[in-house]
Amino acid sequence: MSSRTVLGRAFSVALGAALLAAPAAAQRDNSFEISGFGGGYFGSTIYQSVTYGTVGLNSSGMWGARLGYNFTRGFGVEFSWSGSNPSMQFNYPTNPRPSGSLGVNNYDFDAMFNFGQQKIWGYFALGLGWSDFSPSVTGTGGQPIATSGQSYFSGNTAIGMKAFINPHLAVQLDARYRWSQTNHSTGGSTVCYPYYPCYYYNSTYYGAGELTAGLTYVAFK
Repeated sequence: MSSRTVLGRAFSVALGAALLAAPAAAQRDNSFEISGFGGGYFGSTIYQSVTYGTVGLNSSGMWGARLGYNFTRGFGVEFSWSGSNPSMQFNYPTNPRPSGSLGVNNYDFDAMFNFGQQKIWGYFALGLGWSDFSPSVTGTGGQPIATSGQSYFSGNTAIGMKAFINPHLAVQLDARYRWSQTNHSTGGSTVCYPYYPCYYYNSTYYGAGELTAGLTYVAFK
């Protein structure tokens, strides 16, 4: 099952559960939130070369923390950090192939759009930030290969829900898709139009899905 399929199903479940709640119910205005979470990271192709093949990132665990503030019942902001260390998949024409992993650290600033009742919050998030990539690669002979890390501009969108156990503590479910501008080829596709010829284009964006669960503590002003 692809990362987009997993995220699509998660989005549907979260949105459906949140919409069951009446939107006019009270939200927690002027409140701070702090969250810890863990879950799954679903990578994709991060590098493509006509000569050498492609490098993809496998699925792995992830972890992180969020700090947020709700200005009104419907709007808030959030800063988050998340980390993962997926293994690399080298699809090269030669064999044996290199091996390695990629340390990923994401830093996001999100606008949060909340809806729902007092005990069930739904939210939609849209944000910008950056992603730090730190590779660790071993060559075909078992020797380490010198690499350097890179930081890239990124964006993300998410949908999720918070189910409150008591006024201050909630269980949070979050489904998120993230994309980063890498400045190198990550894939491509062919587009055809009924009245125009087909053409091929390269993509320089890397996309990854995230599905997490955690605990959120709410403090009122």
